[in-house]
Amino acid sequence: SVPSLDSVRLADADLRADYAAHRDRYRREEELKARHILFLTRGGGPAEDARARARADSLLQVVRHGGDFGDYARQFSQEPGAPSSGGDLGWFGRGRMVREFEAAAFALKPGGISDVVKSQFGYHIIKLEDRRPAGVRPFEEVRDEIRTALGASRADLLALNRARALRRQLVA
Repeated sequence: SVPSLDSVRLADADLRADYAAHRDRYRREEELKARHILFLTRGGGPAEDARARARADSLLQVVRHGGDFGDYARQFSQEPGAPSSGGDLGWFGRGRMVREFEAAAFALKPGGISDVVKSQFGYHIIKLEDRRPAGVRPFEEVRDEIRTALGASRADLLALNRARALRRQLVA
């Protein structure tokens, strides 16, 4: 029978040794965690653009005076997922958002709120929730990835060795 991944035993020392030997695999770029409120322009011409900008400017003043940004996003953002996500974009690195949005988001400090930002989608208000610096991801964060990769590799090797042993028995 082919060994399952669960049947492969790996000591914590093996996982740590693999982590130390392959630290480059666990590098990450600088990442941000942000929320946004979007007022769509939908290519509706100057009048619609002006309305969207006015709504964004107005809400920016409210947002800067406090309150829960996620609640504002659920209530006012025109992003399709905002009612359930509260405008949460999760973690992202450079090159994942449109240029104007990215520039504004990466210029913020955690807790900071941007000015109104125009992109091809419309007008955004961005709140930076958190920032992770570039570097090597901590061992605790990648432990399960290492366990899965090493376990699969060892299960494959065990299966290959069993197949060879069976072949020797069949040929003998």
